[in-house]
Amino acid sequence: TLFPGLSECTPCPAGEYAPIAGSDSCRRCGHGTISGAGATSCDVSSEHCQYKVDDNTVYDLHLLAKVNEPMYGPIEDVNNSVKYYLNLCGQTHLNTTCLGRDGYPIYGLACQQSTHKDSIWGDLQTLSVGLGDTMAFYDLDDRRQGLMVSIQGGEWCANNVQSSLNITMLCDMTAGSGYPEIPANGVVETNKCAYEMVWRSQHACPMCTEQDMRTIAGDCEVSLTSS
Repeated sequence: TLFPGLSECTPCPAGEYAPIAGSDSCRRCGHGTISGAGATSCDVSSEHCQYKVDDNTVYDLHLLAKVNEPMYGPIEDVNNSVKYYLNLCGQTHLNTTCLGRDGYPIYGLACQQSTHKDSIWGDLQTLSVGLGDTMAFYDLDDRRQGLMVSIQGGEWCANNVQSSLNITMLCDMTAGSGYPEIPANGVVETNKCAYEMVWRSQHACPMCTEQDMRTIAGDCEVSLTSS
């Protein structure tokens, strides 16, 4: 990271990172993630995407990461005529949907896409707004029910806050990988530039530990067959 007034780069301290060489500042890792000194990202990737609450409660989401595939979406908010695209655990997805005004992909984990009329030509244009490029993890009241994944550090809004997307990951062993959805009440934007979704998935369940194991006692049965 190249700090103002310095002619050479200074590594970011542990717990922070700079995604691009020569950045003028370091960024703090999301809650529940860490980094070493000089890191270009935090310890969340398509190979490693775990949130450890304690020795008995660990979530592993890496199998939900899109690797060289399109992002999840479109997740449509028909009430507001907007669509959302997202990925978990890193930038390994094929970003062909989250495009900015210049037509280039937005660096991020999620975006909101809408259609606007050009103020000069009157043509309809599709525009995406980045919702964040940093992942954070938080507990639900009942840890067995799942966890909260927060995508943070999106584009700045008029109310001087950055866009963010909170995804309530609900443990459901019957859902397979599942898919992100609009909340049941239909409200995605709960506050200005703060968005929410729900995702039921077997990967939102805590990983099994020794405490989950049970010994079942019983008589052995031996089947004798003649050759």
